[in-house]
Amino acid sequence: MNEKQNFISRPVWYVDQEERVIPASAVDRHHVAFPRDQFKHRKGLQFRSLGGMVHRISIAGHRELHASVEAPPPISQKLIDNITHNQQNMGDLDPLTRLNYTINYLGCLADSGGQVSREADELLWNLIEQRTYIQLGKVTLLEDI
Repeated sequence: MNEKQNFISRPVWYVDQEERVIPASAVDRHHVAFPRDQFKHRKGLQFRSLGGMVHRISIAGHRELHASVEAPPPISQKLIDNITHNQQNMGDLDPLTRLNYTINYLGCLADSGGQVSREADELLWNLIEQRTYIQLGKVTLLEDI
């Protein structure tokens, strides 16, 4: 097998914003809920792995995100439970759509008043900032070339 055939037989990703193809080795997973050590408990780990909380992005985009965006504020168990319940009712939506719905949901919670409201508002603005970088680094798996 020559080098070109070998490259094509591996998973290949398309960087949406840059309109270029990259190998799988240039793709990373970004967890919106970071750093990992803030989510060590069982529900926290489940929360970190929800469909709208993990995004495939280019390694370059991932590095830029972490260099530019602060970690989300600490999230209470009550807010984690609310977001988890909301995400579980989304069906088979893609991760970016799930993130957009979560941002909208946090906007509703932020307008509701009380402790969860303030927390939701802080997280809302962090996710909006992360979304900008996620969209810039977003990749799509090319099934067939």
